[in-house]
Amino acid sequence: MQESLHPELIFAEAAEAWVNSRTMSPGSRARYISPRTLSDLQQYIRALNRKFGPVPLNEIDIGLLREYQRERSETCGANKINQEMTAMRCSRLRPRLRIARCGACALAT
Repeated sequence: MQESLHPELIFAEAAEAWVNSRTMSPGSRARYISPRTLSDLQQYIRALNRKFGPVPLNEIDIGLLREYQRERSETCGANKINQEMTAMRCSRLRPRLRIARCGACALAT
């Protein structure tokens, strides 16, 4: 799936398109991922959708990402948050995210 993602697309739709592009459908040459990896990605996307689902990709910035990390740290550990953030920064979504650098913090992409 080489469908272009527009910056105005909301995160939930972009994430769904990205996950779908990683799965193999009959007659497709799309990259295949294992059922376990698919399950994990869907779990990460569900968690991310609680915060970012209705947000357009071009409105997701470092401040919103840091806010998510702080909020999420109240209910789960750092490893889970890092896995979710990795899904957020995946190669299909990263070019569409506007990550602004600020003085004290920067998100490695």
